[in-house]
Amino acid sequence: MITKFKRFTLAGFCLLCLLCLGISASAAEFFTGPTRLGSFLTNASVTITNETTRTFNGAGISLPANNDGIAISPVMVTTNSAAVDAITFTFEVSIDGTNYCTLTPFTYSPKLNGTTTVIGYTNWGKPLLANAKYIRLKSIATAAGTNTLTVSALEYSFATP
Repeated sequence: MITKFKRFTLAGFCLLCLLCLGISASAAEFFTGPTRLGSFLTNASVTITNETTRTFNGAGISLPANNDGIAISPVMVTTNSAAVDAITFTFEVSIDGTNYCTLTPFTYSPKLNGTTTVIGYTNWGKPLLANAKYIRLKSIATAAGTNTLTVSALEYSFATP
């Protein structure tokens, strides 16, 4: 009788473990889903001199139909060890990929940390990007005293259905 009970308990435990593993894998995919990663920069890096704005007119990045938002992460450094000013990244959205909104662009302004490389991060959620189909980088603006700014990466990620 004890042997049957041990076998039943062991079988039940194994079944429970397999069930839990299946649920946790499904839950992880449900909450995170597949992710698309990319870069807003077409070149390896962008260098901008003191107190200027670099404008971009590239193609937009297609957002998924049911987008949950987008995460943006610039990597930048300046040649001025005293520079702590904000660098302004401006983005535009579109519903058709041709006509981009110019009146209410999205901006992100991380601060420099002298000659130390800064890796910024921002996340624009679903309510902010509701129904937008495309997003593109419009400009990068430097402040006075920046000297030379190098943006070595401007990456994005978002969940895909």
